[in-house]
Amino acid sequence: MAYRSRRARRQTGVDVQINRDLIVFDGDRDWRRRLMDDPVIAQILSEQRAQAQLHSARRDLLRSGLRLTPAIAPDAWQAADACKATLGLGLPVELYCVNEPLLNAFVAPPQHGRILIGVTNVALENLTTAELRFLIGHELGHAIFEHFALAPSVFEHDERIAPIHMARLFAWMRYAELTADRVGLVCCGQYTDAVRAFFKLTSGLRSERFLEHAVESAAQFAELAAESLDSNEEDWFSTHPYGPMRLRALEFFSRSQAFHSLTGQGDGALTERELEKEVRAIMTLMDPSFLNDNTPHHDEIVAFIAQACTLIAYADGTLKRAERRFVDELLGGEDIIAEVKESLRAGSFEKAIEYTAAQGAQLAIGLSLGTRRKICEDLVALAICDGQLDDAELELLEIFARALRVDPLQVHDALARLDRALD
Repeated sequence: MAYRSRRARRQTGVDVQINRDLIVFDGDRDWRRRLMDDPVIAQILSEQRAQAQLHSARRDLLRSGLRLTPAIAPDAWQAADACKATLGLGLPVELYCVNEPLLNAFVAPPQHGRILIGVTNVALENLTTAELRFLIGHELGHAIFEHFALAPSVFEHDERIAPIHMARLFAWMRYAELTADRVGLVCCGQYTDAVRAFFKLTSGLRSERFLEHAVESAAQFAELAAESLDSNEEDWFSTHPYGPMRLRALEFFSRSQAFHSLTGQGDGALTERELEKEVRAIMTLMDPSFLNDNTPHHDEIVAFIAQACTLIAYADGTLKRAERRFVDELLGGEDIIAEVKESLRAGSFEKAIEYTAAQGAQLAIGLSLGTRRKICEDLVALAICDGQLDDAELELLEIFARALRVDPLQVHDALARLDRALD
């Protein structure tokens, strides 16, 4: 289940009668606002909107898929009509069959007053009407809450974007999936139907002999201990939560006062506050610890450069006058090298390199590519300020570049540029 976004463009709202505030996951709403308020994100979106060209997703679907009619796919159309009625959606919905081997669906940004949903042939052939209501409702959720406004493709190659921007963006996308899941559950009305649809979508198993245990499997997933889902860097840049997390979050929503108010189903045992607290605790398992870090990086940059410069300067065994002068001018304090030298005396040179590289890796998370490249150029400038470049110095430059997520080839480019400037 996904939403497909072309080049970002201004989105118009999709009007529905259902209470959006009862459905939206707080993490979706809050992180979207935080991203939109970020000056770097806002600037890129502004530039992108000015350059965007209207792309016809409908034309693409008509070329590559089959537009479904009530006669061709009565179950899918019955599901879509039920979703529209439940949500109070006024816009027309067009359904398309897409020939893909996966059981999946997607929604394109609304165009010309209609919402376009693509459903794979495998999904159409293997989902019941109730399960299709969950699938189609999920995709309508992306349209209703305008999840197209922030697409990773707009930001991922922009040098102004730091890894922490992308980590926050992907965290928001995971939260947005939970909002869309809630819309799907509201549309199908029954948690068991949603679980069956989810079971088919995630496992690929469609036989009734497996599906009779779908709810039992969901309960097992929900009981997974937090330590079984430890976060790692791959998780930080994932667009979807783990399946067990989504099922657990959906189960909480099915027992909430909000779901009971919207559908009359469920026991309504969980208040809004309890619901959001439980779901947020689940979702933060995939978030990096630095996600909420808003501290300035100046002091950390200075500390890293001081340590790296001193190590590079001592790599050939001696600290030359030109190197000392360079570091003093760069960092504005003669005592900085002395402080680093003192720390070196307390441990091995190799341990100091490992420590400094770890500092750089942590620092890189919050810095744009341009800033990271600038730091590398400062280190390169130090390495050749005495007119020489030792192999040990070059090795350290490459180590620190990799720690900063800068291609070591750019170290060599910087060396060539600075070498020409010195000639």
